[in-house]
Amino acid sequence: MPRLILCFLVYSSFYFTGCSKGGSTPTPPASSEKTINTVVFKASDNAGLQEDIQGTISGDSMKVKFSSNISLTALVPTINFTGASITPANRTPQNFSNQVIYKITAEDGSTKNYGFNCSYRTANDTASMIKVKWGVIKDSVTNSNFTYPNGLYPNPGVYTGVANDYYDFNSNGTVYIFENNNADNTLYQILPNGRISFIIFNNYNYECAIQYLSSTRMTLFWDLYSSNGGHYTRTLYLKK
Repeated sequence: MPRLILCFLVYSSFYFTGCSKGGSTPTPPASSEKTINTVVFKASDNAGLQEDIQGTISGDSMKVKFSSNISLTALVPTINFTGASITPANRTPQNFSNQVIYKITAEDGSTKNYGFNCSYRTANDTASMIKVKWGVIKDSVTNSNFTYPNGLYPNPGVYTGVANDYYDFNSNGTVYIFENNNADNTLYQILPNGRISFIIFNNYNYECAIQYLSSTRMTLFWDLYSSNGGHYTRTLYLKK
């Protein structure tokens, strides 16, 4: 092989080897991201919830309010976060009767704490949520010899709501009702103990429990006894 060609090949080998070493991709630094993006308490994970409840994240805290029938002692949150890990573990039951601190650890080992605060709605919270127009999902009644003061016997059975049925809790203290082709209205009052008082039949207090309340669902429950020993229950399922 001519000397000139041999020298060229040796030179080329060193040149390309040097380029290969100089062009290697450096390892990127570990990420410092450590953020909670969303928190949801799913109905499938939490007894008593009729739908998923979204938590509100502000800064380094998460807040959510539940109706009074939901136990705070073993709630399961589903947390969407950015980072390497979360403590306590995601989707595990926690006692939220008091604030629970969640720690997000980033890939670079840095950490950030979030305070999770769960509480019950106040009467003012309840009032602001109720005063809208609700559609009827279902109305279920049982009656065992129960009589109203005016002698009426509520008929037992289950009624499935249609599109034009509604309960409209007006801010003037009157609820306007259209259900099963019947229109009515009566005075109501939201009580601080999580109940609603309906004033009907010459000041008869037809009081019920707010069994469930969220931004899109409400369930009202009556459990009443009459003076003759009769027993009446009613569960009214409403939606926005």
